[in-house]
Amino acid sequence: MEMKKLTKIVGAVAIVVAALYLGLPAAWYHFKTGGIDRHNPTHDDFLVLIKYGREKDVEPLVVYLQQIDPGPAQPGEKRIYPCIYLHCVDALKAITGVDHGMSGEDWASWFRQTYGRPVAAWDGSHQGQ
Repeated sequence: MEMKKLTKIVGAVAIVVAALYLGLPAAWYHFKTGGIDRHNPTHDDFLVLIKYGREKDVEPLVVYLQQIDPGPAQPGEKRIYPCIYLHCVDALKAITGVDHGMSGEDWASWFRQTYGRPVAAWDGSHQGQ
């Protein structure tokens, strides 16, 4: 069998396996984009994670949520969250099946209690995991 043909077959098999494991939309997304960048996620990454996120995605999401958390509202102030923040919280809720509200610190506290260790520092050390 010629090498070009074999490469195409291996590529097709990889897409089918990913589609079975992740679901077709997420598999296509991963192959098109090279996967989700856990160090600098985009809006669409969170939308994919809402439906297809796994336990390994929880810590990077909590880290990111802490990084972009606008903090508590001032008395009488109505808190307005950016869209990406809301999707990050939605992804955490969907993956974990629990709701710890909108606070990055509340999610980090839950993570420490659940996993018995603090969330990794936001230094890029989790990048590529």
